[in-house]
Amino acid sequence: MLCEKHIFSSGVNNINCEKITSRKNPKIAAACSLADKKSRDSTGLFVAEGIKLIKELILEGVKIHRLFFTEKAKNRFYDTLIKAQEAGCELYEVTDEVYEKLSAEKNPEGIFAQAQKTSVYGSCADTPGSGGFLILDGIQNPSNVGTVIRTASALGISRILLGEGCADIFSHKTLRASMGSLFKVHICITEDLCGEIDYLKKQGAHIYAAMLDKDSTDIRSAEFSRDDCIVLGNEGNGISDKVSAVCDRKVIIPMQLGTESLNAASAAAILMWEKQKGVLE
Repeated sequence: MLCEKHIFSSGVNNINCEKITSRKNPKIAAACSLADKKSRDSTGLFVAEGIKLIKELILEGVKIHRLFFTEKAKNRFYDTLIKAQEAGCELYEVTDEVYEKLSAEKNPEGIFAQAQKTSVYGSCADTPGSGGFLILDGIQNPSNVGTVIRTASALGISRILLGEGCADIFSHKTLRASMGSLFKVHICITEDLCGEIDYLKKQGAHIYAAMLDKDSTDIRSAEFSRDDCIVLGNEGNGISDKVSAVCDRKVIIPMQLGTESLNAASAAAILMWEKQKGVLE
């Protein structure tokens, strides 16, 4: 048998689940397929691994369809499994061998979720929230995108605009780096980044491009308003020419001579801190 029905009891609560012992089980195959972006796009699903991230999904009301967990994780994370079950999630205990097929971690905690993608908006005009957007132009490293989202959320930036070439926000690496912050902000993804920037300018926002240019000014001297936006570019090539052409201001982070440029996520943290100082005070 590929599955066996089990009920685990603890006090007045019960965990109702099936046990999966085969790596060829269709539910395991379906979950594994979500490592591929095409599969995520076609199904509207994504996967998340680790207890902290799964707790964030539950806390933020993200719909979890299935939870897979090992026997050890069942005992460690019993309360979380009960909460997921009460929210209508299907629960599956899997063998360690089966979990190895699911996991992308070197030291897995033994708990893995298959969940419904949250809302992503197609235009700035439709994106809820308030304040200026953080704008990403072709940032390809998923860990950088996730870390930037996490930092934006921490600093009170609730709206993020991604253009073409950015890493998928629902990839495993992005989710892991965001540590659940993805579900605390509002994401807009567009194929017409210049058009969206033009729209924001018409709404009165200034658009600051983070780039080295003869017209760039020290970020510390910039006078940001609440609705102003910052654009961050690709890790290697920076902001594209077509996007920089529609930005109305340019800023740089002052650095010691002879030092390498900062990692995209590190630079983003400094830029967002400077932009949000007045908001956070």
